[in-house]
Amino acid sequence: MHDRTGCALSRSYARCIELCNIAVGIDPRCVRALYRRGVAHYRRHEHEEARADFESAQQSMKCFPASSGSEQTAYDDMDRRMTVYLNYIRRKKAEHKQMFAKAFQASHYDDKPDWQQKMDPSPLPSDSDEDLEPPAAGIFSCCSRRATRKKLV
Repeated sequence: MHDRTGCALSRSYARCIELCNIAVGIDPRCVRALYRRGVAHYRRHEHEEARADFESAQQSMKCFPASSGSEQTAYDDMDRRMTVYLNYIRRKKAEHKQMFAKAFQASHYDDKPDWQQKMDPSPLPSDSDEDLEPPAAGIFSCCSRRATRKKLV
């Protein structure tokens, strides 16, 4: 399964995510599958999903250490790469948060300091059904004629 996910990562990110989902379904602590799925999400600009996978992979590496020296070398390399990815994701998230905070703090009317004075102070029109519907007597002329005839008689 690891060879297929590695191959899929170089060709199709969606296919890699599918294969890694299968591997994680079999073994939720599979570090390589979590790492590769995180990379695929990262390359698809799905940073929150990538962050979750990288953090899960790092947690799995801490809880279940490598069984051999070569596996430990691979773990160390993956951990270094995941740290780089996670730092980038955190930095971008902080930048976006700061950018949007500035957008909502700034006044959009700084160039027009008297904008509130120029607004029409009249109240907004009512949108109730009674105010929107014209009186019935004005619409139906036959009803208004009957009403005037009754008054005359």
